[in-house]
Amino acid sequence: MLLPANVPPRVWELLRLCLEKNPMKRRQVAGDVRIDIELALAAPSLEAAPRKAPASSRLGVWIVAAVAGLVAAVFAIPAIRHLTETPPPEMRLQISTPPPPVPSPSAQGQEAHSN
Repeated sequence: MLLPANVPPRVWELLRLCLEKNPMKRRQVAGDVRIDIELALAAPSLEAAPRKAPASSRLGVWIVAAVAGLVAAVFAIPAIRHLTETPPPEMRLQISTPPPPVPSPSAQGQEAHSN
């Protein structure tokens, strides 16, 4: 994972729990994760002085964040456009069909002779 070097160990542990493969070990509720993050950031760190992340690591984090933002925008723009579209007006057509032809008496007589 590319995170700043001064991230507290508790946050690292929380990230590991959130990204756990086994669903039974993984955090299930976002509210619990939020509380865990707040507690981890409020607690004093057990490490001495925070290490400064190398510039390449910080640049990598920014690149990942920018790519994630672009991907989110690519998916969000069509979704927003779809939600703002108005449906086409409803069209109703009435089709009149001619009545079925009534057989004439002379045609009935011809059918009887041909059988």
